[in-house]
Amino acid sequence: MLESVKVNVKTISNEHLEQFMHSPDIFLQECLLHKNRNRHITWERAVKAAVKQILKEYFQLPVQERTALSTLKLLERQWHCINVRLFQSKMHYYTVLAKVTDYLLQELGACSHIMPPLFLYEKYRVAVAELGIDLSVEIDVGEWTANSYKIKKIMLDDSEEVRNAFVHLMVVFGRHAFNQLPDSIEFYCLMTGTKYEVCIKEAQYEESLHFLGLIKSTLEQSMMLNHKRVV
Repeated sequence: MLESVKVNVKTISNEHLEQFMHSPDIFLQECLLHKNRNRHITWERAVKAAVKQILKEYFQLPVQERTALSTLKLLERQWHCINVRLFQSKMHYYTVLAKVTDYLLQELGACSHIMPPLFLYEKYRVAVAELGIDLSVEIDVGEWTANSYKIKKIMLDDSEEVRNAFVHLMVVFGRHAFNQLPDSIEFYCLMTGTKYEVCIKEAQYEESLHFLGLIKSTLEQSMMLNHKRVV
């Protein structure tokens, strides 16, 4: 007879949430078996890491130096660090490179004026007593607004589930970390060039708190069941 196992989720991060919404089974196995300490490098993870570094270096440039040429130089430098063997084929590699280059040039050209960003891949952690967990969030890019701040979230693939989950996360996180919700969250997809802007309202807090509570319960129950299977 298997011994009863109690699993407590102590932290939910934006990365955890994104991975869980994309592929619950793979995420749960990684958490359970601690494979996330040495996660298999995929082309998606490699490209996301490169884009993150490009954005950090781009927004650290003086505004007058944020040109298309400087963006291309940053892209070339970071792309050389990505192994082509991570991709399905050379055609896939060049297709992703072309899309990311095109849409990143468009987006950075449109927001080159942000100076300096309020947030630039800043990591924060805050306790949420109502849920009994910590929330750990990395904010890609943020800027001041007249009344608050707005967040820009750079995505590789377009996923409505991931977007909705991130909105709920930021509503609860913003209230506890800054005592202020963002005015809006803008999502930009680098594989399609699609852009979404979600306006945030104070009335969303209870709904978002409920959503994160459900995620916590689902994670705990699923991890407990998976633990029993592998013991």
